[in-house]
Amino acid sequence: MPHLSRHKLSKQQIQEIEGRVMLFLSSPSMKTRQVIFRELFTNTEQLMIAKRLAMLFFIAENAPTHDISSRLCVSPSTVARFENAFDKGSFAQTFKWLKRNKEVHKALHYIADLVSVPFEAQRKSLARFVDETL
Repeated sequence: MPHLSRHKLSKQQIQEIEGRVMLFLSSPSMKTRQVIFRELFTNTEQLMIAKRLAMLFFIAENAPTHDISSRLCVSPSTVARFENAFDKGSFAQTFKWLKRNKEVHKALHYIADLVSVPFEAQRKSLARFVDETL
């Protein structure tokens, strides 16, 4: 589980960090973004981000809570928390992005399939497993 420092950041520092993250996300090269993503995030963090995106995708597709939970190996309460946030209007921009990017749909189904193979994924890094599977 990731840990945050007890030291609070100022609004200016947070804006600076967000600006740098946006630069990373807008990098012209997909390969560069992949390398940076792998360098910056642990395997656990990468998987956590992937599961969240997949969960939001399946919620947008009106998949049942239990199906999402079992497919992504997350608790039903986690799915319910995301569903409640969705119902309150959270993740609006993420949903718009998911709808616009149809090629992402295959990737998110792939992520769900990947998560359902726990033994293979535990013995290899997520990046290595994806590279070998594709």
